[in-house]
Amino acid sequence: MFTSERVSTNTDDVTLLTTKLRTQKDNTRDAFLTEIREAQKEQKELQNQRDLEEMQRRDREERQRVEERTEQKLSDDEKILRQLLSSNDSLYHSKRACIPGTRVSILSQLATWATEPSQATNRLFWLYGVAGCGKSAVAASISKDLSVRGCLTGSFFCKREEEDRRDPCRLLGHVAYFLASGHAVFKKELLSSLKNPEFSIIRNDHQAFVDFILTKPLTESKESNLEAPLVIVVDALDECTNPELASRCLAMICSDVSWVKIIVTSRDLPEIRGPLETCSYRSECSLFEVDAQDDIRKLLEKELEPGGRLARMSWFIQERKKALLEFSKGLFIWLDTMITFIADEGDLDAVKKVLLNTSRSEPEASLDILYQSVIKNAAEQTKISKVVVPLIIGFVVASSRTRPLVPRVIHALLPPEHLVTLEDIELILAHLSAILVRRDHGIEAAHPSVLDFGADKKRCGDEIWLAPAYIQQVMAKGCLDIMQHGTQNAERQPVPPPSGLRFNICDLKSSYLENRWVNGLVKRVEKNISSELLYSSLYWVNHVVDYLSVTSSSEKDGSRDQDKLELSRMLADFLSTERSLYWLEVLSLTGNLEYAEDILNDINENSHLPASFRFFKAFNEC
Repeated sequence: MFTSERVSTNTDDVTLLTTKLRTQKDNTRDAFLTEIREAQKEQKELQNQRDLEEMQRRDREERQRVEERTEQKLSDDEKILRQLLSSNDSLYHSKRACIPGTRVSILSQLATWATEPSQATNRLFWLYGVAGCGKSAVAASISKDLSVRGCLTGSFFCKREEEDRRDPCRLLGHVAYFLASGHAVFKKELLSSLKNPEFSIIRNDHQAFVDFILTKPLTESKESNLEAPLVIVVDALDECTNPELASRCLAMICSDVSWVKIIVTSRDLPEIRGPLETCSYRSECSLFEVDAQDDIRKLLEKELEPGGRLARMSWFIQERKKALLEFSKGLFIWLDTMITFIADEGDLDAVKKVLLNTSRSEPEASLDILYQSVIKNAAEQTKISKVVVPLIIGFVVASSRTRPLVPRVIHALLPPEHLVTLEDIELILAHLSAILVRRDHGIEAAHPSVLDFGADKKRCGDEIWLAPAYIQQVMAKGCLDIMQHGTQNAERQPVPPPSGLRFNICDLKSSYLENRWVNGLVKRVEKNISSELLYSSLYWVNHVVDYLSVTSSSEKDGSRDQDKLELSRMLADFLSTERSLYWLEVLSLTGNLEYAEDILNDINENSHLPASFRFFKAFNEC
């Protein structure tokens, strides 16, 4: 017989076992349910991704259908003519125009000149002045006014930071298109040139290009029965990479035919003045000599109004209003920069210091002092290495010939000895907001005068100036280092996941599918190819070639020779290993493979590169 104690023990065991079994069952059920939920979640995410990709595909197809319908509506001749055009951003924007009620006299003068018959006025009006005196604002305003009147044939606003807008052939192509839009004979002759099979061959020959699109058509279209002249506005001609060629062509147009008028704005440079003076049908005006103090006062007062940038600091500004107007020296850019500095910095002591440092000197010198003060203030406020802030300025100047840099790229390109975080970069840029602006595509100079300042040792001063050779060296090494090691943190340790060049960088399941057939490729590219790696892959050769070009013309320097050797070693390591193939894969995945040929040609054709690097030529030819 079992004792009561034994029965009690057995009962307890059974209860315990039952509890364990129930717990295990519950855990199993919970795990199973969790697994089901995870699977359902994964399935939903996958479906959402497929839905998104399907929506994107349909959107692309719809856009393509719209473009195709638009193309179908265009005549064959119009399609041929449109190959001369580039970005719509090269046209005028009304938001860039003068403040209402300002520049009244010069705008009235230009409007009268533009609307009078060609026989009554000259055909070329050159408006020149120093950087920052408001030429582009006047150009935008007169373009807007003439457009409203129905008198504007076309406009082109040059910009050195954008390839299409600094290319003289793009500018002249636009001008030819504008002329064709209003003159039937010119259009006929231009079309004849564009249809010539030779035209596709001579696109890189500037003089031949000009002969095809301008010289020959103009020769056949001297006569005109137009009731009013065609009016074209060309702004910032000095920001074109070949202003001499562009100036000569614009002068030729106005000299050869009476049915066109062209307004040109630029700085007064010999390479522009010389060619323009060959046109005897020319009027010119120095915008800087047109009294702008009243207009500058209106700008200041507008910003002091409710909603203006200085509204909350009006008490501080009113006491210094006279000094601000005096120090501006007739330069809108000086006052606009100062207003931005005051509004964004918010540090009245810093503002007072800048005003004290500003001298009553010549306009450009006054602007230089302001830029110097902004840069020095950024270094003081952030308490970061004094070299870093000038480096950032140098990066922006150098990248004006490539593409604007985003903060991540700026951070990644800095030399390893500067223990700077991405947050530090953001803070510096915040203190430089008066001279550097953040756009969707990256950091740009707030005004072309900032680029001129950053490239001139005398204007920068020894405390800020960094030699272009050093800047290009830093950027070249930075690009090569990013491609090899990836992005690093402030302690120069790799940031996971691996962010440098590697095999199958987007983890594709098959190498046989074309990019367009890979599901979710855009998302894979965004995840695995960082902005800094993409910049490095596209522009490393630009910085290498620019560095070697600059140093080749300078004096012999032992340390510089050592820098060249180090860069050569990094180049050899990159070009002679499998990383060069990984680099091509990045270009392919990002839709930039067409740049590879240009890059390789730059390597092969550059006389400053060691001959050993030209082995890439064979690969290029394959």
